Amino acid sequence: MTPQEIEAMFTYHKPTPDQVETYQLIRDIAKDFADAINDLCPESREKSLAFTSLQQTTMWANAAIAIHEVEDADGDVCISREVKGIIAEHLEIPMDDIMDEGRFIEDLGADSLDAVELTMACEDHFGVEISDEQAEACFTVRDLVALIEKAVAEKK
Repeated sequence: MTPQEIEAMFTYHKPTPDQVETYQLIRDIAKDFADAINDLCPESREKSLAFTSLQQTTMWANAAIAIHEVEDADGDVCISREVKGIIAEHLEIPMDDIMDEGRFIEDLGADSLDAVELTMACEDHFGVEISDEQAEACFTVRDLVALIEKAVAEKK
């Protein structure tokens, strides 16, 4: 297991608006199943264990979404999340510390070389090319994400 995978396992992953909806859907389905167990099974140790297992299953399903979801509601790669992952790995900072409005130098502690390397890492990761002029206009995480999203869309 890589250090990044371990970091991801023990980092709080703030849910996106789409994820909150998905989490609730999973909880609703689990609740319906819990109601069925309650109605159909006699009171017993096994019934209690079934509820405990269902709670754990729901928790792990939601954790899987929080940690590993890389697609948005349309099934497209969630570029923002991937770019933030690249930034986190390169700058060795927790992904949850990277905000869209974060400025590379002032907020994230990058230097000018880091900014160039981040752009190159994103180019490699997404298989796109970004001009020097475009890269020089990126001051925030949001700027870089928008630039990558545009380049990926043009590639399609």
